[in-house]
Amino acid sequence: MEFKTLLSGWEFLEAPRADTGGNLYFSDVTIGGLHKRLPDGRIESFLPGRTWIGGIAFNDDGGIVCSGRSGLICFYEKTGEIRPLLSELDGKPVGAINDIYPDGHGGLIAGLIDSKNVGAGRPAEPRPLIRLDKSGAVTRLCEGVGVPNGIGFSPDWRQLYLSESYKALWVFDVAPDGGLESRRLFADIKDADGLAVDAEGGIWVARFDSFGVTRFRPNGEIAAHYEVPVREVQSVSFGGKDLRDLYIVTGSSYTNPGKLTEKTGTIYQGRSDVPGLPLPVTRFR
Repeated sequence: MEFKTLLSGWEFLEAPRADTGGNLYFSDVTIGGLHKRLPDGRIESFLPGRTWIGGIAFNDDGGIVCSGRSGLICFYEKTGEIRPLLSELDGKPVGAINDIYPDGHGGLIAGLIDSKNVGAGRPAEPRPLIRLDKSGAVTRLCEGVGVPNGIGFSPDWRQLYLSESYKALWVFDVAPDGGLESRRLFADIKDADGLAVDAEGGIWVARFDSFGVTRFRPNGEIAAHYEVPVREVQSVSFGGKDLRDLYIVTGSSYTNPGKLTEKTGTIYQGRSDVPGLPLPVTRFR
């Protein structure tokens, strides 16, 4: 697969999501903000100062659901309105939420993250994986996840994949009530980050220490690895009218405890032989 560079020179890019109009939304985790690359290459920026946006989803009323250091919000680009969706869990501040993915029923799955320790290069305290229903109800799906990252469902919605960075890529069975069962190892990789699932059930995993994205077959075998020039690949997603545009976003090099050494945040675009799955919308009110 050949890739072209859409932009570069940013710090820590995350959460690529293409809309039906050909716009590509993304975030910069460390600089902050929600950003949009228009089809003509222009960049528009919103939510200045909002850091740790690790996931984006489109709401059915035109809003954009964003994760971040203070929880989940729904942002309305045309008016500038910001509507909080989740800021507390069990009566306490929810802290940072990293990656998110719609659950197919109007809500979404979200991974809580210990952003303070992760940002400082220290071991993260475990956090839960949760489901936020469109009604606002919260369900704890899985406890004790160190650094939750990529989330995705199989094409039949019967399995959920979860990247736990620095540990492994997991797979769960999805129960009839939407709960998760039978957590098991899918791929023994320590640098799993964002992920996307294609129409054949292939799982495309961003590898933050491996210069690219690995496509796994549904049985866990590696089908291919697609390399890009930057090592710190953070996330991957599909877009375009035929869902064959593949977007890869990268971060930058840091020394411990988090000193930036070079701005290499880049967005690459390629063309996949296999289309991705359509991204469901959320239906929060």
